[in-house]
Amino acid sequence: MSFEKLKPTPLVPRGGFVKPNVIPPSNAKFRNVVTLWRLFTFCFSIAWLALRGKGNPSSYGKRARRMFEDIGYLWIRAGQLLSLRTDIFSAQVCQELSNVQYYPMAFPPEMSRKIVTETLHGELSDYFDEFQERPFATMFIAQIHRAHLKRENIWVAVKVMRPDAPAMYAKDMKLFRHIVRVMARLNIANYLRLEEAMWELDQIAKEETDYRFELTNTRLMRRKLKKHDILVPKPVKAFCNRHVLVTEYITGVLLSAYIKMSESEVEKVKKWEVDNNVNPGKIGKKLYSSFFRQLFEDNVVHGDLAPGNIVLLKNSRLAFINFGSVDRGEVNIIQRVRMITKSISKNELDKTAEYFLDLSPSFPVVDVNVVKQDMVRCLRAWFIRTPVKNLEYGEKSITHVFNALLEIMNSKKINISWGLIKVFRSWFQMDNTMRYLLPDINHISRFRRYFLDRERRQLKRVLGPRALRSALLGVPETIAEYRMFIDPKLRQDSRVFQGTSSKVADALSMIIGSVCNLVVLLGCSMMVIFSHQHHDVFESFDYKSGDILHYLYGFAESVPILSHQVWVTFGAVFFYVWYKLLKLRRRFGQNEVRLPSASTGS
Repeated sequence: MSFEKLKPTPLVPRGGFVKPNVIPPSNAKFRNVVTLWRLFTFCFSIAWLALRGKGNPSSYGKRARRMFEDIGYLWIRAGQLLSLRTDIFSAQVCQELSNVQYYPMAFPPEMSRKIVTETLHGELSDYFDEFQERPFATMFIAQIHRAHLKRENIWVAVKVMRPDAPAMYAKDMKLFRHIVRVMARLNIANYLRLEEAMWELDQIAKEETDYRFELTNTRLMRRKLKKHDILVPKPVKAFCNRHVLVTEYITGVLLSAYIKMSESEVEKVKKWEVDNNVNPGKIGKKLYSSFFRQLFEDNVVHGDLAPGNIVLLKNSRLAFINFGSVDRGEVNIIQRVRMITKSISKNELDKTAEYFLDLSPSFPVVDVNVVKQDMVRCLRAWFIRTPVKNLEYGEKSITHVFNALLEIMNSKKINISWGLIKVFRSWFQMDNTMRYLLPDINHISRFRRYFLDRERRQLKRVLGPRALRSALLGVPETIAEYRMFIDPKLRQDSRVFQGTSSKVADALSMIIGSVCNLVVLLGCSMMVIFSHQHHDVFESFDYKSGDILHYLYGFAESVPILSHQVWVTFGAVFFYVWYKLLKLRRRFGQNEVRLPSASTGS
């Protein structure tokens, strides 16, 4: 169906093209120097806040958000990924990082013309009747021009990559790897599995700086989403390359614009809905169903389902755009997420907690039953709230309950795989959109509805001759795989694990604990000396010769006066030594997990 037939009336005044903030391409030569300076400034400001006692998660999160936005380019994506790790960072920090935004940075239009001309190996006038130099949209590292193709006789959107983006991304990725390598050598935050995070970030960098990936993703999603009654603009392959992507031009209303208008001009939005036969509830249900079909049936999900990438058309039709990020999840992980969703729909919350814990690739030595009980209570509270009408949407959203479960896991240092980040990102974005389209949604009811529809679709496929042939031929192979992989795992899982500790480990734990306490005392002494040198703290007390304060004053006077920077450095060193000693103490104090001796019968 032609997009022209589904073109709705304007909701937002067109007002011509936007006048973007034109910023010429930067030189990547000094990129690392500038980045390291901003990182150092950020770390120093955090340390200074902590030293003055004014630090809190919210202030740390704000400074981190500003730091990511100031550095820009790939650091924007890194900040957005970290905002989803509620199993690692506090809720306040994640909330601030979720607001990380890029500044629209257009580049001179003559550069766009030059890049497109080099792609075509000819003049623009040979291919386009019209090429509007001023972009109608400025994206993360690209700008989009409207143009009309001569031979095809269609309007197209020409997406041109910012010229300095590939070099900047390459510099940022190289610096990320160096930072992670240094952290690994210093044994800092190893439980975060930062090498895995670097792989995910590297894939994002490759996808965003090479439009051949987006071309492939667009063609794939166009075929998949057709079954969901969702449209995707057709790419014009002959005009696409690494730095240019040409697709059909869609005249519609972005869901982000619709949401913004619905908050300020309700009557105008309602009239627009009537004029264009747009039903928000129908759109919300279609979007909800499509997301789960992408995730659990197609195994390919739009990686950025933000409202700015969803277009509203006439008759409650939808179109998706911007397929620079598409996630193809590992089958085993997607199956676990599906089992989580299905067990919630059946009120099997104990199973839900087990499946959720199974998303973690590794476990510390913890009492899993206690963690699971906390998660079940959290799920039960959400399960009761969800069907309640007119309740605040945030209290019954998927984002709320998943974040609460991840916080429980984080308290025990149980972290999920970085491979789930894109899936959760799209899910949370879709969930937030339901706040405006289906504010009274019952997620449990929608889960049940989806699985019923899924069973009907599966039944149709199973009864087909191709499915029957595949099922019969796959039986021997399935049995062989079961015997090879499942049987040993079941035997291993059936064994009882128990914890032990040695006297040597206990002694080392006590010794290191004593040294750790000594470091704390030295740190307190440093704080007293610092307060005396820069804040005259002893003058506010009334003491006499022979008092303990008198001796402390004499001790503080004997230390030479040092600057604030030196004291901050000392404080950082003492904190680092104390932190490493504390980790060693905990390590030697933990019970080692081992298999019981067969002779004990335990």
